[in-house]
Amino acid sequence: MGWRSRLNQGMIKMGLATPIQPPQRQFSSINLHSVKSQMSIPHGMDFAEMVPGFSQPVWGPEISTVGARSREGYTSIPFDRPVIPFQTQVVALQTDEDVTLAINHLSSQITGGEHYWKGSNDEMSDYIEDFSTAIDFDEIDTMLVKELLWYGNSVWKARDGVANIRDRDDLMHIPISSFVRIWWDRQRIPYKYEFRGAQYQGYHNPDEIIHLKWNPVNASAFGVGFGIPMISPHIFEQITANGMEANQLPGLLDRKYSNQMTMHVAERR
Repeated sequence: MGWRSRLNQGMIKMGLATPIQPPQRQFSSINLHSVKSQMSIPHGMDFAEMVPGFSQPVWGPEISTVGARSREGYTSIPFDRPVIPFQTQVVALQTDEDVTLAINHLSSQITGGEHYWKGSNDEMSDYIEDFSTAIDFDEIDTMLVKELLWYGNSVWKARDGVANIRDRDDLMHIPISSFVRIWWDRQRIPYKYEFRGAQYQGYHNPDEIIHLKWNPVNASAFGVGFGIPMISPHIFEQITANGMEANQLPGLLDRKYSNQMTMHVAERR
């Protein structure tokens, strides 16, 4: 018996009071459909404006706040960038003979010599064939496949909008070395592409950029080509007499150059 029941019985026996009734709580039913509709946010309206009193959900990084901190206080990064800068990857592709030969060979196996188009009707097939000839698709395909294999990314821009591409001159190939960041909003939707370099510079809207990517890893906004694993150093745990020891192994290309240098010195001696 709880204290309320004992108090109730005691006061009745003493004739001091009538039974004490527990306070009645008033509950109102919740209309789940109404709550559900309130959670639907129209395009362009902020969540806090739609549902007053609710906290802003942390779906992703906060862009508008200095210091890149979300309303709830979680530290976040408002942009994505490649693991290895494209400028570093460009040097390896330009100067390493093994890399150049391998990428050229792989791209030739992928692109082939000709392209064939198949559509729902002959008129559509003829239109696509004429369009691909006008923009010199064979050359474009070869360029972008090489970049996708090594960099995992290829960036292009229509000079007067995608809808106005008529021939090769309407499509501009942006140097990959100037591509540095992709800025995103709270929902991880890219809203600015950043380019830095002597060849191309500035911020551009996603609808102005044709960004082709291959093999994105861990929901990255960038693709990952062969260049990153070939250049990246590798950190690992090594078993020693004194226990586990953290070590770092240089990238594959650096190890190749080191072996070549060792052989060169040995030959001279």
